Amino acid sequence: MTSKSHSEWDVIPFDDQPAEAAQKPSVFWKMGNKLGNLFISAKKRVTSKYREVTSGINQKLDEEYEHLRAEFEADLFAQTEAFECELKVLRRRWIGIAMVTALVGFFIGMLTAFNLI
Repeated sequence: MTSKSHSEWDVIPFDDQPAEAAQKPSVFWKMGNKLGNLFISAKKRVTSKYREVTSGINQKLDEEYEHLRAEFEADLFAQTEAFECELKVLRRRWIGIAMVTALVGFFIGMLTAFNLI
């Protein structure tokens, strides 16, 4: 067993490394740097293409939604007009029935008032 303490086994911090090793990048560091830059540029291109495609899809979905909404509103408007026409017919019918009933009641009242019934 060695007599060194744990503090002596610690890793040397990056800042404490010799200046000559930091100034002279190796071939692998250069290749890694180039590959990293290549990866970042490819990622940016893929991201921009993805955004372009998804924006086109979202635009088509929005247009389809607007078309369906307009069609739905037109159907509702047509149903509203049909319902209002039917309601007018029913109102006229029931106003006619109410008037006939009122006239019949009036005549029956006249007949009973003059003791004709």
